[in-house]
Amino acid sequence: MGGSTVEHYELLWIIAPTISLLLFFVFRIIAHGCDRSIYIIDWSHAYFFGAVGYFINNCRVVFGDIVSIPANICFGLVALFTARGLFRRYSGRSPDRLLFAIWFFTQFGGVWMALVPESVIGRGTAVGFGMALVLIMASRAVLQKHKAGTLDIALGLMTAAVAVLILLRPPLIVWLEGSQLSGTDLPTSFWLATHNIIAVTSWFVFAVLFAARIGSDLMTKLDQTAKTDPLSGLLNRRGFEEAFERTILSSTEGNSGLLLIFDIDHFKSFNDRFGHATGDDVIKAVAKAILGSCPPDALVARIGGEEFVAVLPDCPRAVARLCAENLRLSVQITGSPDVSRLGQVTVSIGATYLETYPNLSECLKHADRALYEAKASGRNRVRMADDVSFERRPPSDAAARLPEQSPSDLQAVA
Repeated sequence: MGGSTVEHYELLWIIAPTISLLLFFVFRIIAHGCDRSIYIIDWSHAYFFGAVGYFINNCRVVFGDIVSIPANICFGLVALFTARGLFRRYSGRSPDRLLFAIWFFTQFGGVWMALVPESVIGRGTAVGFGMALVLIMASRAVLQKHKAGTLDIALGLMTAAVAVLILLRPPLIVWLEGSQLSGTDLPTSFWLATHNIIAVTSWFVFAVLFAARIGSDLMTKLDQTAKTDPLSGLLNRRGFEEAFERTILSSTEGNSGLLLIFDIDHFKSFNDRFGHATGDDVIKAVAKAILGSCPPDALVARIGGEEFVAVLPDCPRAVARLCAENLRLSVQITGSPDVSRLGQVTVSIGATYLETYPNLSECLKHADRALYEAKASGRNRVRMADDVSFERRPPSDAAARLPEQSPSDLQAVA
């Protein structure tokens, strides 16, 4: 290769670590502002070691080919932390012992190949094998994710493609340049050219995919936050409205679902006598009790100050009353260190069958009328809408808080 090509390589050795270091800082800043961002930190570490590896290689003109050993160690860590971040994002945990064992033993092989037979291609093959192996493991974790989206598939395939290129590089170079490549020939070799192409291209593409994945995760988190009540941790009214349709549509045809509205008895007195902080403790304790007593497929939300709603899909009429009574008792007998000083905390419940009414608003209206009857009858009890006269109470506040929906909302259980 000519002198101009060497100058281009020298320029690349300056640009690559600069961009890598910039991406390191970008991902670290993003991770600092995010919860559950450990996988972002791993990806930032990958770019940090990439920058360090390129910087060490820039010292070749001073220290000679020996700098390839620490540079390869850093490039191995690039693959390791890339894979580690993917494992943590898609599997929840990383097989660190296995990943670091692969990195250690392949790096040891690379050092041995560099010092004993002094083989440039040998050391690169050993290090590259470890890098490819951890990337293939990570790509498998990504692609096996349940309901993987387009972005997830692209990230998994990109990871696998880089691993394949790393594995194909040594035999390709042997075929083109032979196996007797020396350190002095390295700056102008096709071996170094392919390294730069794979490294810079993959780092850029990974940066785009990582940024897209992080952005998507942040949007999902913001959407979940907008649908969650921060005090109780349950769904809020918006989240309940959206989840209700999904719950009903997935309900088994022919079975009935049960909708219950809970109201904490004498809640205002808790706030007046003990303060709003104590009232917040009561809400948290009741929310925990309701959620812990409902079946796993239940939909539980806080839709008002002291009002909660629960939907039990596929709950037959034969056991509906028993389910409602069990939920009432679960709140009554559940002890909580935060509210034990207040004495017994109870709830009144109004319940209705989903299949009886054409939409969510009607269900809530009738359940709320039943709740009114439960409170008027002495509180701490359950009333079914079927047992309550519809004329006993004007349209309720709880039902009015939710918009009208079309009859198709409940067609799955009608």
